Amino acid sequence: MKKLFVILLAMVTLASCGTLRHRTASTKSLQMKVIENATIVDLDVQPEKITYTYTPSRKERKYLGKDKIVMNAVAAALEQNGGGDVLIQPQYQYTFKSFGFRKLVSVTVTGYPATYKNFRKPTAEDLEAVKVFNGTNTNIIVENGTRYISTK
Repeated sequence: MKKLFVILLAMVTLASCGTLRHRTASTKSLQMKVIENATIVDLDVQPEKITYTYTPSRKERKYLGKDKIVMNAVAAALEQNGGGDVLIQPQYQYTFKSFGFRKLVSVTVTGYPATYKNFRKPTAEDLEAVKVFNGTNTNIIVENGTRYISTK
């Protein structure tokens, strides 16, 4: 009976030992105006879809995560197919092997390569389109001939 009492007392003592930490933080609200100097660019999308299979190296599989390997696959696909800037409507297909754990063997990337061209200062129509597209409370400011988008 004495052993049972000592064991029960030890269990209650160990179970009740715990540290509770409580932290608080306060923040101050800052009223700021964000002004962006907008640049408008055209996107030239190629009509033909490309497909590229990327096989990561052993070092890439070991040190990079799946997201970084996919980024490398997109970059390699664009480089091999004319050097586009961005891949539009990308689709990814992964091939894995299982050795008790999953190992990424290859990534197949499919999409439309596109390049940026015709960088320019926005016109009033461009800024109005951006304002409508954002759906936010934005104001267009013209200062010294330069147009800005201001959000509050």
